[in-house]
Amino acid sequence: MNSSSNDGWKLLLENTAPNALHDSRQRFDPPKCDEDTRVEVIDEIVNWIQDRESPQRLLCMTGAAGAGKSALQQTIAETCESNDTLGSAYFFSASDSTRNTITTVIPTIAYQLGLKNPVLKSMINSAIEEDPLIFSKSLQVQTMALIVKPVGRICGRTNASALPHAILIDGLDECRNEGQQTELLTVIKTCFLNNSNLPFRIFLASRPELAIRTELEPGGCLHEKVYHIHLNDQYDATDDISRYLWRRLRDIGRRSRDPRARSAEWPDSLIVERIVTAASGQFIFAATVIKYISEPRGSPVDRLETVVTWTDWLTSKTKSFEVLDVIYAQVLSTAKSAYEAVDTNENYEFLLLLNAHAANVYGPDTVSVDVFDRVLGLGHKTHELLISDLHSLVTTKVTKPGEGENSQTKLHFYHKSFLDFMGAEERAKDLYVNPERVHAHVAACCVKHIRDYSSRFVPPSTDSGYLSKENADDHEFILIAYKKLKRALEGLARTNLEATKQLLMDLTRARGWEKFDHWILHQLRSRKDNKWGLAFGVSEEFEPFSRLLDQLEDNFETGQDPEFDSLFLNMKTYVDKWVDEMRDLVV
Repeated sequence: MNSSSNDGWKLLLENTAPNALHDSRQRFDPPKCDEDTRVEVIDEIVNWIQDRESPQRLLCMTGAAGAGKSALQQTIAETCESNDTLGSAYFFSASDSTRNTITTVIPTIAYQLGLKNPVLKSMINSAIEEDPLIFSKSLQVQTMALIVKPVGRICGRTNASALPHAILIDGLDECRNEGQQTELLTVIKTCFLNNSNLPFRIFLASRPELAIRTELEPGGCLHEKVYHIHLNDQYDATDDISRYLWRRLRDIGRRSRDPRARSAEWPDSLIVERIVTAASGQFIFAATVIKYISEPRGSPVDRLETVVTWTDWLTSKTKSFEVLDVIYAQVLSTAKSAYEAVDTNENYEFLLLLNAHAANVYGPDTVSVDVFDRVLGLGHKTHELLISDLHSLVTTKVTKPGEGENSQTKLHFYHKSFLDFMGAEERAKDLYVNPERVHAHVAACCVKHIRDYSSRFVPPSTDSGYLSKENADDHEFILIAYKKLKRALEGLARTNLEATKQLLMDLTRARGWEKFDHWILHQLRSRKDNKWGLAFGVSEEFEPFSRLLDQLEDNFETGQDPEFDSLFLNMKTYVDKWVDEMRDLVV
């Protein structure tokens, strides 16, 4: 290998998650602790990081949704950055496919550590050049090759204390697979904590979900090795929340056009204390209240009084999720009423559309909000009307800068706990929408688009494979509808196979299989020289239909319904054709 090559480092960059960095553009203006708040817990964490002699090299901070864990992590990251102790930081996010999995964690940590030390960077580069498939191997193998061995060699040559030693990991609960959560915790133990030569101190924050609790409790692999902070139990945030509310409300008052808000008498101290009591130590409650009050569509004085009426029955002993549920339910109900008063999309429910947009953000094949409005058959910029009274909970965020179609904007939910609320019937009650309804609605919209699309998806594979410019936009959109249809039907089939069957029959009437056929054959034949792409890429375009076909065959008898028999035969003919075509090309 050419030691002067940077090929390994370039490959590392391709496997990192830039959005997970504490200073990434994607996380611009992240939540952090207000001045003079959370001072005690910040001091405890910073002192632990700086105490290189403490035998416990892993600090786990657990707390309920909205307790302020991410704000503390961000504050600690910036503090460590300023005093040159930050080795790396990784912020998980359930809504970001690049950082809701452990696959990018070790490469991202290695990247940041390499930037801090040129010798370490060179060693990491060499390790990847020696094994370019390292990123397809287990997390433990990656950790040993990219971090433990290179850092160990450096520590054997120089003073280990010269390396920035704080590794911060936030929101492990937002890693979407519990097995992966456990795997990362196991790697932390075996690769970091069991190796006394490494200089690192790891600060990890998470909700106390099952995978995390299991490893931290007696009998768990980390119980004897962890310094554990129970944020909700050990630190009373009441005074900090009070300071936060006073500071923010006075700032809102100074900027308000309402003379009542600019008065020195506003806000009333008794009202503020009632809000503090209602918060029950949950910073997310106070932050959501402030966002709601600061919205320009109403007077902050009136909105503050409204919040008090919503929360009057809450006490300091109210459970944390109940505190959040009250504010979420009231804001959502108010937004629903406002939307329905001006909505021109007949028979399109506010809650159904909001849940559909949320599924687009968190599901695969996510698309820009403008495009998804079109998928749902809505008018241009309907999503803006949809969230116009929800800005305390959700906003839009550019996730892919660019011009025109090259840009991408998505809904951004400020806190995962709001989505947890919407997804739990026992909490959302009348505001709950069954995911089955969302899948069925998205699928029906996509079938309509496919029915109305008169052209083939692409020219026959014997042609050039290019569409005329005037048809390109429609072509691109119908492919999006096709991908969304696949996902929606798969989701629907898990709970309602009868409804799935009816939608597939609608698709057959729309000549959908014939239209898909031209596109899939074109995809297959255009990649005939890329057997890996055929086996693992193009096949995904029709495998969902193959799985649906198996479910139909297992659950419905033929010979009972002629139309279903026709659907089944039509669908099977095309799926078998695609499978045979792919097999012939791969062989």
